[in-house]
Amino acid sequence: MLNISESISLGNKLEVWAYEAKTLNLINNAPFSSISAAANYFNVEYRTISRHLDTKVATNKNNLFVYFFKKEINLDLKTELIKNTIKFSYARMVIWAYRKDEDGKMNLLPDQPFKTTREAARILHIHNTVIKKYLDTNKDYKGLLLYSCRII
Repeated sequence: MLNISESISLGNKLEVWAYEAKTLNLINNAPFSSISAAANYFNVEYRTISRHLDTKVATNKNNLFVYFFKKEINLDLKTELIKNTIKFSYARMVIWAYRKDEDGKMNLLPDQPFKTTREAARILHIHNTVIKKYLDTNKDYKGLLLYSCRII
């Protein structure tokens, strides 16, 4: 019975290889020792990391696009990810929307950030391509300024 329990790899004990999506550099130059360690580093729940393992879809964590894998990726997979022309369009991204008032003061809309681009598009009544075009550019669109992180 002891032999069986030693060979079972618990989900939380898996090494997590986190790669910055734009450069495919390994974050921290080493894998995280567990899903919990990766979750603590990115300040999310461990389920968030486990949902993104080996999906080949970049996700936005701490304002950084990241790929999560259970093992080190090989050159073929790196090439595939680099050739990915979608440029993270399926990645979840928190959107902070601000509106400038007459005095030039920026007000956050609503009081909380949007959890996804889709939610922001739906509530702001603009297309997601507009959000991507104006995101983090400091250019306003119909009085709105859009950012991927809180600026004030």
